[in-house]
Amino acid sequence: MSASLFDLTGRLALVTGSSRGLGRAMVEGLAAAGARVIVNGTDAGRVNAAVRELVAAGHAAEAAAFDVTDEASVRAAVERIVSSDGRLDAVVNNAGVSPFVPIERMSDADLHSAFDTNLFGPVRVIRAALPVMRAQGSGTVVNVSSVATRNPCAPTHAACVSSKQALCVVTDALVKEVAQFGIS
Repeated sequence: MSASLFDLTGRLALVTGSSRGLGRAMVEGLAAAGARVIVNGTDAGRVNAAVRELVAAGHAAEAAAFDVTDEASVRAAVERIVSSDGRLDAVVNNAGVSPFVPIERMSDADLHSAFDTNLFGPVRVIRAALPVMRAQGSGTVVNVSSVATRNPCAPTHAACVSSKQALCVVTDALVKEVAQFGIS
């Protein structure tokens, strides 16, 4: 494979839940491929620290601390990004929670939390980003799920796995809805 397949120079990518862990690795990979990355998380201090480290390593990175469970803050963040940069080439919906609780002890709050973050959060970000991507005639949306949606591996994963499986269904529908606009 040619390295040029992964040249993201001039592209702008927002990765939710990217101040640490898997999301942090994603922004580092995207930045290494030349993308300017928007680091997200709910902890502004952690988001800003990640941006400082990325910039110190020679990457183009910006901070966008917001909570994917808050519709108004999602919309405001995407509007700020677009007003500042004029575009949004990629969204990686990585923010997630995993309340590992046996069903017998699972509260409604546990289930609501998992679905609000793991399903409704990505949908909120997608709804905010799609008009921009449609107007520019291109864009990419990546929704991070879990291999456990295909084969749940632990009895305490019901909230996480069911919300991530629902995200897979939304992703399948999204692909069919947006392909005609140059969005993948």
